[in-house]
Amino acid sequence: MNRPTGYSHITYGEMITDRKRMSAYSSALERLIRPGCVVLDIGSGPGVFALLACRFGAGHVHCVEPDDSIEVAKILAKSNGYADRMSFHQCVSTDLQLDGPADVVVSDLRGVLPLFENHIPSIVDARQRLLAVGGKLLPWRDQLFISLIDDADSYRRFVGAWSNYEQDLDLSAARLQAVNTWSKTDARAEQLLVQPRRWLSIDYTTVESTDARGVVSWVAEKPGTTHGIVVWFDTELAPGIQFSNHPASERLIYGQAFFPLEKPIQIEVGDKIEVELKATLSADGYVWQWKTQVWDGAESTNVKANYHQSTFLAKTISTQTLERKSPIFKPTLNDDGIADRFILDCMNGKTEIEKIAALVAERFPDRFPNRRAASSRVQELSTKYST
Repeated sequence: MNRPTGYSHITYGEMITDRKRMSAYSSALERLIRPGCVVLDIGSGPGVFALLACRFGAGHVHCVEPDDSIEVAKILAKSNGYADRMSFHQCVSTDLQLDGPADVVVSDLRGVLPLFENHIPSIVDARQRLLAVGGKLLPWRDQLFISLIDDADSYRRFVGAWSNYEQDLDLSAARLQAVNTWSKTDARAEQLLVQPRRWLSIDYTTVESTDARGVVSWVAEKPGTTHGIVVWFDTELAPGIQFSNHPASERLIYGQAFFPLEKPIQIEVGDKIEVELKATLSADGYVWQWKTQVWDGAESTNVKANYHQSTFLAKTISTQTLERKSPIFKPTLNDDGIADRFILDCMNGKTEIEKIAALVAERFPDRFPNRRAASSRVQELSTKYST
């Protein structure tokens, strides 16, 4: 999937009213589009990039969006006079087939960081299957930067509830999960304790791997308490057209990523600091790992802190769930699965949803107490699986 579904009008509105982001994307589109060219807008949402592409002279624009917000894009295409130059595909781009390749592929599938859900696989697939030889990708490349941050307020949001609960209950065991998660933050430049280092570069014209790993190190030049690692990306949409999510820059919708430490660390001048950050794409999204080591002095062997953290450790998985995922588990369908299989078998291209719902309600009266409940489930499965 290109992006999580269910974005609200408010969220789309925040993206559109991010002046710096929209100005950069508009300038890049104007730079890359040639009269009559074909543009592919991946994760189009309400289609603003597509509308801009038409304004700048695109001959045709394909809007690809799995979410129902694509209906808004259709309305806006008509109201702006571009409906005859736009096609709409409610699917993920990896399922898309085009009659001919696109000259420009534009997208913004990133979350707080570019390593987000299936962003990288979607771009790699689009580059290999849907982009013309010599065509342009927008964005062109992203660079990710890392630093240490003094941010007691953000840290408190992770651990406060589990460390100082006032009702005489010990909740500290849940702290482990809390410090192995991460969240968006809006960092300020004065909170950074060390100079940012580049952790990763992503060139979308050549990237193949969905995963990333990098090690950065510093010798502390000022004292302070670090509560976590902060990571952000800067982008170059097209040559010479860029914007930065650096904490010192104008605030953008993306923000920065805050990875809390197991415990805050007091940093002194001369301390050696090393951070290894790793991201691995799995079926459930990215698993992040961050290893933080601090030595008392650049040449010292005295370790002040040695933390190994991962979002995998934040997952709470029951014994029953683990058993069901075991390679040697022999699954059988429960009642819901049996009902769903029956519904899917009825989806043969000949039977209407209303008739399928009647059959389901009759066949599974304990599972569906009325026709409405059966119809709702049939519609849900039809939306997900039918063509």
